[in-house]
Amino acid sequence: MAAVLLCTGALPAFAADDFGMSYALEAEHKITKRASVGAEVELRTRNSSRTLDRWSGALSVEYKLCKPLKVSAGYSLLYDNNQEKITYTPEGDIRKWRPGHWATRSRWQVSVSGNVDVGRLNLSLRERWQFTFRPEKTVDRYDFIDKEWERDDVASKRRHVLRSKLEAEYNIRHCKFTPFVNGELFNSMALDKARFQVGTSYKIGKQHVLKAYYQYQVVNEDDDDEECNSHMVGFSYKFKF
Repeated sequence: MAAVLLCTGALPAFAADDFGMSYALEAEHKITKRASVGAEVELRTRNSSRTLDRWSGALSVEYKLCKPLKVSAGYSLLYDNNQEKITYTPEGDIRKWRPGHWATRSRWQVSVSGNVDVGRLNLSLRERWQFTFRPEKTVDRYDFIDKEWERDDVASKRRHVLRSKLEAEYNIRHCKFTPFVNGELFNSMALDKARFQVGTSYKIGKQHVLKAYYQYQVVNEDDDDEECNSHMVGFSYKFKF
């Protein structure tokens, strides 16, 4: 799928890809047979995993309409380590430099997902509408021409994204490992980026689930996350009660 998108030009190929890590802790509480609530905290790194990229916390609620279909809604608070910004003069000299800074974003999302079993293979499709808001923030930047620090206003930003995710899991008989592979497209009036994952989950009893995965992300154009093409290795732990 990634190769098709690259070859057709829907997503560009970049020479330098980044590498990062993701660590997540999750909790899920079943209220009724059909309804549950969840919480998650996550830490991400970038720049060959040498730089903290962001912290995030999320709350969600899920309701199973019928056996193959469920809906969910959630809110996330993102605390981002924004990258530095440099502007240049027409002669190529540095004009202004804004150091990296931390800032928050709020994200709301609503999802509909369905799944079907084909033998021991489970196929699922999730459609998610996502809205992210970044409030205006005033930060410091240095003017190399006037040789002084000044205040710079980072404008607020609103972004709507449709995220479409297709996943396949294989239930190995008498095995606690469940391997999976998935692909996800991010659309905001155009194809913004795509993510592809391969990994496995590992069940420890009925309440504990560990997950490890490898992810490759292809970015079409700079989006709200200021991301680039990247490789990522992720680990998560979920507690169900």
